[in-house]
Amino acid sequence: MNQLSFYCVELDASVKLATRKGIALTALIIGGFVAASFLVYFIPSSPQVEIVGPSDTKTRLIEAMERSNAVVDEFQSKFEMWKNGELNKGGFDESATIAINQANGLILDLRSSNISEEWMESYDLYIQALENYRTYFEKGKEYVSAKSAGNLTPEQGNSMIDSMANVLDQAEDLALASNVAMPE
Repeated sequence: MNQLSFYCVELDASVKLATRKGIALTALIIGGFVAASFLVYFIPSSPQVEIVGPSDTKTRLIEAMERSNAVVDEFQSKFEMWKNGELNKGGFDESATIAINQANGLILDLRSSNISEEWMESYDLYIQALENYRTYFEKGKEYVSAKSAGNLTPEQGNSMIDSMANVLDQAEDLALASNVAMPE
């Protein structure tokens, strides 16, 4: 065997080895793409529908009540701080806006709940309570804006405070009615 044919046999063996490596590498890459594309079917692209059972229904409503009570308490604390000169109008407005947004979030959460017929009355009453709390926060914000601007007579100021108190009383009455309407 001459030198040239020896190199040709050696080259032929190298090409076969390189071809096998290339095929294996290509198969590995294609396998990776196929595996990755199957993951698309296993990873949800949107939030799953949540089915809430009776105990979760009660828990969700009680948690909404507790959260809204905390929001009301915080709002009233900030209102007192503003009245005492411990908080400026901008700080109060920020707190009131946060309270309004939190009430809106709770309303949306309760409205989007999948609840049974027996819980409808309790949920509906509490949503109405939250809407009244939101109105209370909005009226507080209006009062502080008008009072800070010096645009209120004492009678107008008292009227706005009375209106706030009435809306808060309605909210609390609705919250109590919601609690009473809860199924056993």
